[in-house]
Amino acid sequence: MECHHVLPLHVAGEGHTKLSDLALICANCHRMIHRRAPWPTPGDLRASIEQKNAAHRRAAGALARPRRAADEQMPNT
Repeated sequence: MECHHVLPLHVAGEGHTKLSDLALICANCHRMIHRRAPWPTPGDLRASIEQKNAAHRRAAGALARPRRAADEQMPNT
């Protein structure tokens, strides 16, 4: 687990960090957040991942659907 400042320090300025200013996230998610600017929030990253996973599930479902009888008929050669 890594600690991510929800409000970047360069924006927040000097002061005391409160617990509500921090988010505990895995190392991979922390790196994904810092890959692009402006930084997505942990919630934005989660929504993006869930949206991508939903698209992958839909594509996998389309590939796994049962074949129709017409699909099963192969010409005899």
